[in-house]
Amino acid sequence: MLSSILPGVLAALQDVALCPNNPGHAVVVAAVEAIHRILCLTMQDRLLPKKPDGSSDDFFKIFTEQQAQDNSEVSCKEKLKDEKPKRSSKWYAMAGEKLTMITKCLLALRSHEHYRVRRELAVYCARVLNECTV
Repeated sequence: MLSSILPGVLAALQDVALCPNNPGHAVVVAAVEAIHRILCLTMQDRLLPKKPDGSSDDFFKIFTEQQAQDNSEVSCKEKLKDEKPKRSSKWYAMAGEKLTMITKCLLALRSHEHYRVRRELAVYCARVLNECTV
């Protein structure tokens, strides 16, 4: 469930953290803290399924599934029911690209006037490097 709302929630928290109209530092610190807690909860390495290297059977299975999807006619409602985000390696790659953009935007907080904001940004970076290193 959390994986389906991750990009939207983190983008909203990024907007809160980078808003120039924030009164003081507490809101910015809370937004950055929420970002790294949610991010690390969802993207931890231990949640990534461990799979051995692919074999020719795996390739054949993927190929036949793709052919079956291309040939079948399914209504939009049936597609939406079946397409819940799953934490596959493809999902991790897509989410990683989006989260890279969010992290680059948050780096603007390196020069924030309050030390607690800079400290929370350092905690964010440390947690991402230690817990989400795939």
